[in-house]
Amino acid sequence: MCKVYICIPTFNNPDQLSRLLESIYQQNYVDYNVIISDNSDNPLIDQMISRRKDNNLIYLRNEKNIGAVPNWNNALKSATGEYIKIMFSDDWFTGADCLETFVQMLEKDNSVNFAFSGSRQVEKNNNYCRCISNRQVQAIKKDYKKILLGNYIGAPSATIFRNKKNYKFDMNLRWYVDVDFYLQILQYEPHFNYSQEPLVSIGVSDTQLTNQCANNWELQVREYGYLLRKYHLQFNFCYLMRELKFIYKKWKNR
Repeated sequence: MCKVYICIPTFNNPDQLSRLLESIYQQNYVDYNVIISDNSDNPLIDQMISRRKDNNLIYLRNEKNIGAVPNWNNALKSATGEYIKIMFSDDWFTGADCLETFVQMLEKDNSVNFAFSGSRQVEKNNNYCRCISNRQVQAIKKDYKKILLGNYIGAPSATIFRNKKNYKFDMNLRWYVDVDFYLQILQYEPHFNYSQEPLVSIGVSDTQLTNQCANNWELQVREYGYLLRKYHLQFNFCYLMRELKFIYKKWKNR
């Protein structure tokens, strides 16, 4: 059994998936398996995978479109390795040593169960790097729930974690689904490592789930309230003020 399972949910994007797979095959670290959960309504990805001769690739084709977040969970559920590395199919490793760096962030300290990196955001007409600041690191080390004040960690593709619990993305969420996932991990396993280097490149497109939700302020406020209740923060003044400011800003810009 391989140490790392790279879990890839995908939907109707064979070109982007091929780019990601090529970046995986170029990695210096090779102790991995790849799981692809395909939610496509056409056979293009199926045909692409069938042409590849790769014994380390597990391909799961859904009989019907099960939805974005359930497809993410479908990619996770077959992972049996010690570490799980999520990679969305629009994203890719920035360089050949990136997977090894992710693994080293876990292996250099057995108390660390979660690690993440910076990322390079690749838009149609703009590229830029983002990473957590030292101030934000200290904030979530002191109180992991501070990521509710802003997703300091970034996209799931910039993370890796030990396969110690049956973590799942919350299917009640769309906008805050990644924040909730990090909260799930950190509430039980608060130790983490990080790198500010952009180890992954994040492909930004109009078809992504987050972009579909970006202008839906009612959805965002509703989901924020759901998280406050889920993590028993509805009576915490700091988080309530954050929510009220968020509502006011959205209302003012309507």
